Amino acid sequence: MPSLLYLAPFDPTAGSSGSAVRARLVLRFLAERYETHVVHLQGRHDGGRDAELEKGLASRTAVPYSEAGYFLGSPGLYRAASEVLRRHPVDFLVAEFEKAGGYAWLLSRRFGRPFFYLSHNVEHRRSLDLARQAPLRLGLVPGLYFWERQACRHALATFAISEADAGVFRKWAPEGRVSVLPLAFDEEVFHPLYEEEESDPPVVLMVGNYHYAATREGAHRVLGQVLPRVLERHPRAVFRFVGPGLSAVRHPNVQVPGFVGDLPAEYRRAAVVVAPITSGGGIKIKVIEALAMGRFLVATPKAMEGIAPGLEHTAVVPIEDFAGPIVEALARRPGRSAANWEVVSREHGARSCLRAMGERMEEAVAGSS
Repeated sequence: MPSLLYLAPFDPTAGSSGSAVRARLVLRFLAERYETHVVHLQGRHDGGRDAELEKGLASRTAVPYSEAGYFLGSPGLYRAASEVLRRHPVDFLVAEFEKAGGYAWLLSRRFGRPFFYLSHNVEHRRSLDLARQAPLRLGLVPGLYFWERQACRHALATFAISEADAGVFRKWAPEGRVSVLPLAFDEEVFHPLYEEEESDPPVVLMVGNYHYAATREGAHRVLGQVLPRVLERHPRAVFRFVGPGLSAVRHPNVQVPGFVGDLPAEYRRAAVVVAPITSGGGIKIKVIEALAMGRFLVATPKAMEGIAPGLEHTAVVPIEDFAGPIVEALARRPGRSAANWEVVSREHGARSCLRAMGERMEEAVAGSS
């Protein structure tokens, strides 16, 4: 069986962030087809570990997490990957995110192994965007730009999450080496074919990793600008913020359960799902999950970037206008809808996306030998 080394600056076997969800789908696909060794930075939390996936890996090396290692670079990650390449006959590398892509380029030069680069954002542009609220992010931009460019220039193939991101990478990569992989969800887990579980009182749901500043800011804006206006019309409504990293909120109509083990159940019980995202790039995977589950979605234009326009069962408005469609939805209780399923599953479902990725990787490896 061919062998690969998978590199990531986060734990792809655990966590519930959009990046972790997408990476886990990719890794599960690869582990079924290749002897797969994984080297990653340890996550900040271990919630949602996929024990079945872990059993299918040839090896997994976790490098201790540090803020400097995550944001600036981790020599420990490079050393651990080097050790795997010395000990095992690895055929190629797969790198998630820009710094892992940079390490894969360096390792490729040192050990003579080709690599693939998987991106979730154009990271240097994302940092420029985030620098409006966090000016220190500007200092990261030159390094991110360098690693992304080198990864795209030298990878056998680069997989971008959206066509907009692919357009940036094609300026750096050799012709024909950049593909779009808009993978976002597992169709066997997230789908609209279930019994309604209407909750009383009605739930307005937000799902995300609140360790990320953009997600946390969106939650705080919902709490400050949207919740009071909704409660004027629906005083029993509950705003539920699912995911790690948000501090407890003392309010009788707010729930902050943190990580949950059954995310589809949260969507099934929600009257409305909100996505108050105003910065960042790529595709917002939690938005895709809500659409796949058929829940009524209130989202910002930024949250809908990279997703087909004109979808039903949605309201796309700025955060300051969220209250109106939420109030209306709580009054009429729209329930689930399968109207968007065909489009969402075709464009973002695991089956079609991973099949295309696998074929492209096989072609690239064959062409390089």
